[in-house]
Amino acid sequence: MLKIPQLQSLRALAATAIFIHHGGLYTWYMDVFGAFAVLLFFCLSGFLMSAHYSERVVAPGFSYRRFISGKLLKLYPLNVCCAVLFFVLLVSEGHIHLYSFVANLTLTQAWLLNPSQALVCNGPAWTLSVTILFYFIFPPLIALAMADRRKFFFIIGAAFLLYLSTIPWLSGRYHESVFYFFPPVRIFDFLLGMVVWLLVPSGIKLRRRQTILEIGAVIVFIGYVASYRFLPPTVRELSGAWIPAIALIAVFAQRESRGFISRVLSFKPLVWLGGLSFSLYLVHRPIQYLLSLCFKGAGIEVPFWLYLIIGYAITVGLCAMINPFFVSRLPKMVMSRLFPSRHIALERPRSSLRQTWQNVRQRKRTPVNRRYPPLLPHRLRHLPLH
Repeated sequence: MLKIPQLQSLRALAATAIFIHHGGLYTWYMDVFGAFAVLLFFCLSGFLMSAHYSERVVAPGFSYRRFISGKLLKLYPLNVCCAVLFFVLLVSEGHIHLYSFVANLTLTQAWLLNPSQALVCNGPAWTLSVTILFYFIFPPLIALAMADRRKFFFIIGAAFLLYLSTIPWLSGRYHESVFYFFPPVRIFDFLLGMVVWLLVPSGIKLRRRQTILEIGAVIVFIGYVASYRFLPPTVRELSGAWIPAIALIAVFAQRESRGFISRVLSFKPLVWLGGLSFSLYLVHRPIQYLLSLCFKGAGIEVPFWLYLIIGYAITVGLCAMINPFFVSRLPKMVMSRLFPSRHIALERPRSSLRQTWQNVRQRKRTPVNRRYPPLLPHRLRHLPLH
C-alpha cells in the first residue's frame, strides 16, 4: 500500500482520538473527533487504494478473486481473535452476547437494523463490514475511472446529488442505524477519497505557500469542530465532515511537502504509529475492557489519565508485536497456498564436488592473453600497453 508520511501520521492521530473516546472521555468534542476519525479513515482508504491499485486493476494479469482474498485475509484473522477475546471477557462477567458475537464473526454489524446490540462485542469492528463492501465495488469503479473519467464523474456526481437531496427531507427522521452505520451510506466516504485522488495532483511543489495551505486546512477542521453542535444530525457526522476531510487529504497528500505542519507530521515515531493504526483500532477495546476488569478485580482505583496511558502503552506494544504477522506474514502465507505462482523456476543442475574441482582446474589451464587483458574493451586492444 502507498505510504505518505503525513497521511500515516493523520491515521495515527485518528486512531489515538478513537482510543481516548472509547476509553471513557465522552464529551461533545471527543464525539466530534471520534466521528470525524472514522470518516477520515474511510476517505483515506479510498484515496490510498486508488493511488496504489489504479494501474494494477487495469493491467492484463489482474485477478478480482485474488484481490478480494488478499484484502479479506488482512481484515478477518485479527478481527476473529479480537472478537473471541472480547466474548470470553464478557462471558467471564456473566454477559452472554451471542448475537453480537455472531454478527462480529460474520461482519454484518452495520447491516442490522439495530446495530447497537451488535456492537457490544468489540464495537469498532463494525467499520469492517463497510470496508468489505468498498473492496467489492472498488475494482470496477477504478477501472471505469481509468477508462472514462467523464462517465465516472457523472455516475458518482449523480449518486452524491441524490444522497444530498434526501438530507433536508430526512432531517427530522434521523436514525443512527441508517445514517451512521449503514454501509451503502458510508460508501460515499470512500468514493470521496477516490474523487480527491482523481482531482488533486500529488506532485505539486509549493515551498512558500505550503505552510499557509496547511494552516488553512487545520482552520477548516477547527471551524467544523466549533460548528458541530449547531449542525443537524444528518449533516454533522457525514456530509458536514467532508469539507475538512477533503482539505486535510488534499493538502497533506503531497509527498515532497516542506510546510511546517508537514514536517511535524513526518516525525518518524508518529509515522510508525500510523502503520499500526489498523491493529490499534481493532485491539484497543479488548485491551481497555481487560484492563478495567483487572483494576476492578484487584480493587485498585486508578486515575482516568493514568488508565489511558497504561492502556495506550499496552495496546501499542501488543500491536507492534502482532501487526507484522496478521497484516503481512499470515496473508502472504495463505495467499501462496491459495494462489500458487505459475512461474516454474528452472533448477540449476547441482554439480558434485569432484566436478566443481575439475572445472576450476580447467579454468587455470586456459591460456590468458596478458598483453591484452580480456576486461579491456575490444576497441582499446590496439593501443600499446606500457
